[in-house]
Amino acid sequence: MMKCFPIPFGFLQLLVLFAVFNGGHPVAEGAGKKKEYFVSLQGDDGNPGTIKQPFKSIVRVQKEIAGQVAAGVKGPVQVWLRAGVFRQERPLLFTASGEIEVSYSAYQKEKVTLSGGRVVSGWEVGKDGIWRVVLPDVKAGKWDFRALYVNGQRRQVARYPNKEYLRVLKVGEDKRTSFTAKAGDFPAGMVIAGSELVFLHDWSISRIPIASYDKKSQVVTMAYPVGPGAKHYKMDHYEQHPRFHLENSVSFLDQPGEWYLDKKSGELSYIPMPGEKMELVQVVVPFAQGLILVKGSAEKPVKNLWFHNLDFEHSGWQGAVRPYAAGQAGFHEEPDAKEKNWARTPIEPAVKFEYLQGGGMIGGRLAHLEGSGLWIGEGCKDVSLEGVTVSDVAGNGVMVGVTSSKAGLAAEKVRLKGNLIERCGIRYFGSIGLWVGMANHTEIIRNEIRHMPYTGVSVGWMWNPSDTPCFANRVEGNHIHHVMQKLSDGGGIYTLGKQPGTILKGNVIHDIPVNAGRAGSNGMFLDEGTTDIVIEGNLIYNIGKSPLRFHRAGINQVKSNILVKEEDVPTVRYNGTAEKNVILKDNRVIEQKTFDRADDGVQKVLKAAGVKN
Repeated sequence: MMKCFPIPFGFLQLLVLFAVFNGGHPVAEGAGKKKEYFVSLQGDDGNPGTIKQPFKSIVRVQKEIAGQVAAGVKGPVQVWLRAGVFRQERPLLFTASGEIEVSYSAYQKEKVTLSGGRVVSGWEVGKDGIWRVVLPDVKAGKWDFRALYVNGQRRQVARYPNKEYLRVLKVGEDKRTSFTAKAGDFPAGMVIAGSELVFLHDWSISRIPIASYDKKSQVVTMAYPVGPGAKHYKMDHYEQHPRFHLENSVSFLDQPGEWYLDKKSGELSYIPMPGEKMELVQVVVPFAQGLILVKGSAEKPVKNLWFHNLDFEHSGWQGAVRPYAAGQAGFHEEPDAKEKNWARTPIEPAVKFEYLQGGGMIGGRLAHLEGSGLWIGEGCKDVSLEGVTVSDVAGNGVMVGVTSSKAGLAAEKVRLKGNLIERCGIRYFGSIGLWVGMANHTEIIRNEIRHMPYTGVSVGWMWNPSDTPCFANRVEGNHIHHVMQKLSDGGGIYTLGKQPGTILKGNVIHDIPVNAGRAGSNGMFLDEGTTDIVIEGNLIYNIGKSPLRFHRAGINQVKSNILVKEEDVPTVRYNGTAEKNVILKDNRVIEQKTFDRADDGVQKVLKAAGVKN
């Protein structure tokens, strides 16, 4: 008779922790033995994919896994990637692979990077100290870009003025395609025509090529209209003298760290920073239009696909070189092939999930990206993003859900926990750190979102209290700070529409300056249609305007919050909202000048959100 020995308490838990630590997940009972493959830049795709004889490419291991699935293999698959930079010319495509779990992981804490960038070499130094190189693919019209990185740091495309902004003196008659600059704003000899206008609306921006500049009249004429089609994007709708700056002209190339790409000649020019030497730097520019595309369908979703401790860098976005007129959250209007009909479209991400059900990304980072970071989009369910750093991103950091209310498209049960999201919206200032559109049962827990030109977290995508698939989302214990640094009319947290079951709880929000544009910036901005949301136990301080602002909002509960405000600033601002709609209960209001972080109640919220005092 076979003897059964008791398993010590905690042994199974140790097995679980061991599996997760090593980039995998516990094997389900009856799932079969885990199959392992290894991929190394020093490998060969003719190898069997073992640790001693690894494959060379990820595409090769994908084919091997597809073959295993076709052969009926049921067990989970673990792919170990060895240290190095895997450079891509196009996104890696992942489609449905049955029910088996597949994990792509960095091996034993080795640094693994998937890069869509090309290393630029062959520089020559001119007598003026500027580095120059000709890129044949640019000259041939096959390549264009608006981002450049030196030793892992983003550099500024040639800009005028180098800091701050200019102000429009007077907009043209149609308020869309021309304006008069102030006398003396543009030095004699400056080449304005052919450069790019970067125009700041209250909560978004436009990037439009300049067609001409009349030096005598100081009139600047654009090649396309500024702003989306809606009336409130007219150039002087919010401010009589709005802000702007110019980019991408060789005549703006005048300080260390700036660069310029001549599309006709293919010549790339760069003014090195002090101490930079060619032999000691690596210059990378984006090429691949995306890095990872997980694409399932309603009929055949991708299931149980994981990425562990991998870095994703240098993804390109072709929209970066086209006219850009943003409405909100990076969604902008682009012309069709005939340049007549304009359609609202997003800033595409480096990593995109569609119909991923089970899986996600644990550890690692997304950084140095020309578009957005990660989009957990259409049809996604039970997807996690945990312990990931999202940094230095031109557009949105992380996106969840879709813009359509059509049934079956919304993301469900997405979990975002313990991530650091910072310095997003670098190029497209109206972008969001963490955007949630049509999605439900989203958990946004104990993340840090910081250093954003606009809003930190945005939830909802309907400008009235209609029923939508956006509900029961939870934003809890997050640390959101130093946002709204360039634009206006947003906040640490921003909401739209009716969201029954949604709760904003225990968040710490601070350091939001007085709005630079017309509209206010707040700790939380509960915008049009916001209804059925509970705002509970949050700490909001160091806010230039009201900690809370409601605009055309329905009935919402605000309870047990600590709201710190400046003197003579209302605690709650009501714009087109009946005060009776906002149910206030047990909130503490503190004057900023008497605010003490050592206060017991304050300490409790800080600790719950993981904020060090």
